[in-house]
Amino acid sequence: MLLFLQSDCQYCTKGANFYSDIVEETADKFDVKVLAVSSERDARFQTYLREIGLENIETRQANFTEVGIEGTPTLAIVDENGIVQNVWKGTLSPKEQSEVRQNLGFHVTDWFIDEAKVDELKKKGQSVIVVDVRERESYATKHFAGAKNIPMDELYIRAANELSPSNTIVVYGTFDNEGEDAQEILTKEGFRNIYVLRYKFS
Repeated sequence: MLLFLQSDCQYCTKGANFYSDIVEETADKFDVKVLAVSSERDARFQTYLREIGLENIETRQANFTEVGIEGTPTLAIVDENGIVQNVWKGTLSPKEQSEVRQNLGFHVTDWFIDEAKVDELKKKGQSVIVVDVRERESYATKHFAGAKNIPMDELYIRAANELSPSNTIVVYGTFDNEGEDAQEILTKEGFRNIYVLRYKFS
């Protein structure tokens, strides 16, 4: 796996926790090697990697234009023959992170999370916003503690004004597919860190 990063790339820094997790998860997999690639001088790049918690990773220097990299971060999975199998660009959504893990041979559940995981994300210091996409009447009857009500038919309009791309957004509806629909809408609107909450209303 190749991680194309730059020290002045805020999105590279934003994705550092995921990259660090992948390095740790692949440490015992003999068939997976992770390399961090930059166009910068090695010493400067090494300093940056230490700052974002990726000090224990092998590095390479390359001219991005020559290897067809248009921007950072870019993550590429390459087979033993040097053939690129998959490429992901930019900050990865939970769904895309799952795709990366699947491509590396890991079993992943999916991008669904439960209430305990929401609490865990908050404890890690992430700015989490839980969004209930049901109708107002259903929300008023019962909802997840602290959830914001944005009915599905208002999500396109209100998301841009009331939600921030820097937030981790957790969506839910009466059924899982409603949460998935909301996730798809928000992804199209440019939001990246989106999970679907399995919330029990009983």
